[in-house]
Amino acid sequence: MTVSCNICNGTTFVPAQNNRLSRSRKPPQCGTCRSLERHRIARAVIDKLQLRETFAHLPLLLWGEPSGIPKPWFKSVELFGIEHADAGLPARQSNSLGFIVAANVLHRVPAHRKTLAELVRVMTADGLMLLSYPNPTTREKTEDWGRADTARRRLPRPGARFRSGVRTARSGRDRPADRGSGPGHRRCGLAVPVVEESVLDAQGIQCGNRCKNPGLNDVSAQYKRTAPTMNSYNLAGNTWWPPGQDAADEYMQYATAFDRDRCLRQYDDVVGSAAASYVGNSAGGPIAAFLRKAIAAKRPASLIRLGDADGNVLFSGLDIYPHLTTYNLTKISRIYFGSNTLMVEHKQFFLDTVMEGIAEADLIGGPERGTIDKSFSTDLPDLDVRGMCGMRGVYNYLADATDLAKLSEKTWASTWFSRSLLPHYFNILHKQPYLGFVTCYPDLERVFREKAEVARTETILVPMQASIAKVHKDIRHYPDAYPDILEQLRPPFEGAVYIVAAGILSKAYCTAIKRRGGIAIDVGSVADVWMGTKSRPDMPKDMVAKWQLVANSPVPS
Repeated sequence: MTVSCNICNGTTFVPAQNNRLSRSRKPPQCGTCRSLERHRIARAVIDKLQLRETFAHLPLLLWGEPSGIPKPWFKSVELFGIEHADAGLPARQSNSLGFIVAANVLHRVPAHRKTLAELVRVMTADGLMLLSYPNPTTREKTEDWGRADTARRRLPRPGARFRSGVRTARSGRDRPADRGSGPGHRRCGLAVPVVEESVLDAQGIQCGNRCKNPGLNDVSAQYKRTAPTMNSYNLAGNTWWPPGQDAADEYMQYATAFDRDRCLRQYDDVVGSAAASYVGNSAGGPIAAFLRKAIAAKRPASLIRLGDADGNVLFSGLDIYPHLTTYNLTKISRIYFGSNTLMVEHKQFFLDTVMEGIAEADLIGGPERGTIDKSFSTDLPDLDVRGMCGMRGVYNYLADATDLAKLSEKTWASTWFSRSLLPHYFNILHKQPYLGFVTCYPDLERVFREKAEVARTETILVPMQASIAKVHKDIRHYPDAYPDILEQLRPPFEGAVYIVAAGILSKAYCTAIKRRGGIAIDVGSVADVWMGTKSRPDMPKDMVAKWQLVANSPVPS
């Protein structure tokens, strides 16, 4: 399995300075961004917390060397260089900093206890401090040569007593957890929200004390409990990126106006308007027959899925709840494209694209009735607001803002119809003269060509969804790569079949394929399953294990 850097996604690693290797005797330095283990651990911590909207309100103090912390995520950033270690920190107002990073610098300070006490003083009560220093668990005493001699590369080496001093210094704000109880590491007593990066193993991200507790999980759970509440209802308080007060107010209004009875009635109206519906565990067979018939007749067709992301786009078309709409689109834009603003700025394009996909589709998969019903029984702190607005939004918009008579010649199915076809794909596509792929996985066509004995295959590559690729920057899918991808979609003959797995833009590609004479199947996350990637939290591991075609597939760069 290819190992990649979680900061730049690079896959080449080299020995560190003086040819140092990691504890596992592997080259530790990223050949692209030059990050070391401590930098990638810092990034892993910040990624695990997943509180981007919280970070956006926090000022960051970054003291020391580059640390892997994504600076644009924060309200403001103040840099204090490692060369200022002896001078101490400049004066700060108490409770003024929400996020503090002291990266490989604390052990260089002559009076580290006093300095750390000062850091604790200026940190807000619900803030987070990330400390990075050489591992103190490998020696009992600090090897102190007085003043650090950076010219000779002689720096104090922290020992167990150094960590004791760290804990003593921070005891006024955050007492260490008692052994056997309390937050943090229950076996070794490491407490958060002060995260000692040095005791997180660079390989397994576990406690360096070898207490076997998963350090990052402890850090994430504790910080999420102590993080400031984003709204007065604690709406989505236990989930990633809860809505702010304005969006939460509008959600409460929305939940009243579009209550359970209304949403379920809208579902029934939409599905009842279709010519036929295939929903449930037995839907795979009828949908496979539907697809076989289109392929045999070489009839252009489009089979699309409307998931929660598409529902967020349709929800935006209601034009009723602006703050809630912006929250939903910002969050899903980050997931798909790595940009918080793209789908907000191009809201009309995405709405037009989804609606064109629906108009052109022969079979439409939408959220199931039970999912919508269940969402009204979820406690507010546990509610995925964006996801539920998306699930319900499909039917809110179609029922209230469109002519349902236009569905009378279409077939309705579950949004998971692509999974229900897993037992059927290779039988349906066996010995096809051509099979096109619109995907981020270049190896997928090879597997199908061999397993289904397809005469000719072709792949049109698209950028990988940001959340799956684990990148935190714009993946440049839209508008950058989008026109070129559309141009490449040229079916070689009437009825040529395409497997499409391109996120929310799959609708646009399916529309183009059908209009040009092809048959498009929007498979969504099934492509991840084939490549052995569990891309969604709710994706069953046993399903991936059963249907994956490529073991340990690396994430494309």
